[in-house]
Amino acid sequence: MAKQQTVYAFAIFGVMNAVGSVFAGWIIEIIDIRKVLQAGLFLQILACLMIGPSTIGSGLPNEAGIVLAGLGLMGFVDAMMFVPITPEVNRAVSLQIREKLNKDLSNKQQQVDDQCN
Repeated sequence: MAKQQTVYAFAIFGVMNAVGSVFAGWIIEIIDIRKVLQAGLFLQILACLMIGPSTIGSGLPNEAGIVLAGLGLMGFVDAMMFVPITPEVNRAVSLQIREKLNKDLSNKQQQVDDQCN
């Protein structure tokens, strides 16, 4: 792949990731998150087969246009895989932080009570 094509590859991946983020945010309001993730996994396999020549028999030629299309699809799918789960990850992490802070606060309160008695 030539230098100019490499620039296009990164640009296509980034633009399609942005488009996929908007699409994923919209589609999870309509379709169950698990189905969106399943579709993303299927499309990710397809994108991987498009990006490089495969020994498992994809039959696709190793041409720049197909590779660039595969990178675009991979950017789109990347957003489909991470946008739906991000709120759950944030919620889980915030709960862990809250529990740790509550425990630390309880320990400090116990120390103050012990010193006062």
